[in-house]
Amino acid sequence: MSAFALFVITDEVAMKVNEGSCKQMHVHLHQALPSLQEIFCDPNNVITVNNTPFRGLAFFVKSRVPMWEHPSVAEGCDVVWGGGLMSANVLAKCVAFLMAYVASTDGCCGFRLINKNRQGMGMTKIEVWFDTVAAAKRQQTLLKSEMQKCTGLASVANQFSRITTHRSKLQRCR
Repeated sequence: MSAFALFVITDEVAMKVNEGSCKQMHVHLHQALPSLQEIFCDPNNVITVNNTPFRGLAFFVKSRVPMWEHPSVAEGCDVVWGGGLMSANVLAKCVAFLMAYVASTDGCCGFRLINKNRQGMGMTKIEVWFDTVAAAKRQQTLLKSEMQKCTGLASVANQFSRITTHRSKLQRCR
């Protein structure tokens, strides 16, 4: 049984809130954290953690940290989708699918679901992280197809097209 970690993401840091099996993390997500509706579906709602805005959730293989500058993921990349606010029902389907996808896909090390709400303009960003660019390229078509089946939204699947390496993000920051 693989071990996973669940994180909350603020503007400054990703904080681990629990670790265990995929099933344990799914239960913890729904019992101990604010609802997906509260976090992602209300453009006017700002939840805080230690007085810092709560920006999202991350689910990762236990040995990885969901911060692209961290050495455990520095050689990897992510496949990104960004779009308008989704309903809580669609978000719940995305989260359940992505947790199972990470748990069962070689080369996939996690995902981040981020509320990019700024000045009342709601936006949700989904990043699926891979250990290597080759793994991301191998999985990209399947990921698009499965996200469309899972959500029923072609717009979600069709926008999983950009692969960004973490090394390129580091270089832009220097």
